[in-house]
Amino acid sequence: MNKRAPLFFLVLLLSACGTSYYYAEFIYPSKVYIPSDLYKVGIVNRAATPSTAAEIRSDGEVIDYAPGMAFRTAGKVVNAIIAENEYMGRYKIETIDWDKSLPVGSIKPGKELSLNQADSICLWDLVDGLIIIEGIDMSVDVHGDVSMVDAYDDFGNMIRVPEFTARTDISMAMRFRFYDYVRKEFIDDYVENYTFDASQVYYNEQDARNFKPREVSTKELALIVAVDYYSRIAPFWMEDYRLYYQTGSSDMYRIANTLEYDGDWQQAANEWKTLADDPNERIAYRARYNMAVAKEMMGEPKLAKEWLQKAEELKTTKHTTAYMERLATQILLYEVVSAQLGIPIETSDDEDESASDEVSSGQENSGAADEDTPSDSKEPESDEQDED
Repeated sequence: MNKRAPLFFLVLLLSACGTSYYYAEFIYPSKVYIPSDLYKVGIVNRAATPSTAAEIRSDGEVIDYAPGMAFRTAGKVVNAIIAENEYMGRYKIETIDWDKSLPVGSIKPGKELSLNQADSICLWDLVDGLIIIEGIDMSVDVHGDVSMVDAYDDFGNMIRVPEFTARTDISMAMRFRFYDYVRKEFIDDYVENYTFDASQVYYNEQDARNFKPREVSTKELALIVAVDYYSRIAPFWMEDYRLYYQTGSSDMYRIANTLEYDGDWQQAANEWKTLADDPNERIAYRARYNMAVAKEMMGEPKLAKEWLQKAEELKTTKHTTAYMERLATQILLYEVVSAQLGIPIETSDDEDESASDEVSSGQENSGAADEDTPSDSKEPESDEQDED
């Protein structure tokens, strides 16, 4: 099993008055439980043959067929799943070629790999499990639209010109199964329907007439499918945000300003820790709250909770209450993800240093900073009506 610790945050900082919102991608557990000992897995694409044709429809009637579209799209899904895995690193994936002379699967039950077949493939290719693309159904719905739109001529004058749209909607269903060779069982069977707008816009009728539905690109659709399925079998990212305090003193503003520039949460935490016992209770509260955010951003949600509790010793606010609920959820998710990745979960007794130890060992501040004291760059005024 891959023991590499996950990278828990990708970030984008947006600032506001008084507080800043740190947008990040937080890790979540897979939607289906996959045992952590299933690390080396093969991916088998038996969804279609090169001759499998997708129907091309117009106004509900079949007007043509696109041979090979389903086969090519399934191959793109395989490549996109492998690319997603390179980013997360949950598995070591090996592509296992399916003999084109063998029968392919189906969306509907009845033609899928048997347990014995899956077992033989795993034994032959020395993998712990299989991701199997069992079937694919595709159709392309096309129709043309013409509308008049505003444009400008070479002299900057507004004119009306025709716009020709080759409206193209791709519908696709795909079936995935996951085989656990260690436990000799299929542990997931997933069928999902997808739609994608692949419409093209042209500005002359001849180009619109030359549009060929058979040649429509399915690369973006394949990526959508891969992201959806990979999040089912591996931990995945979802965007959220965390609030932290930017103002309160010239030091607080300087620290936040530096963080916005370099994204160094460790350095910010080192400086906030020196303010955690500031004689000015408002500064101490905000520094402790920010320490909680910093610890979470550094992958230590349990220490983050301890720092938030230290902040609540000074003041309980709507921010601390809401954040405490988020941290409780994040700690649970952190443990589930760690279990899925086979990473040992540290207990609070194993932490290198508790929040209480950090507060007591922090550098003593020479005195309370005047909140109105200007820093090197002018500090934005806090909204005094906003609750801390």
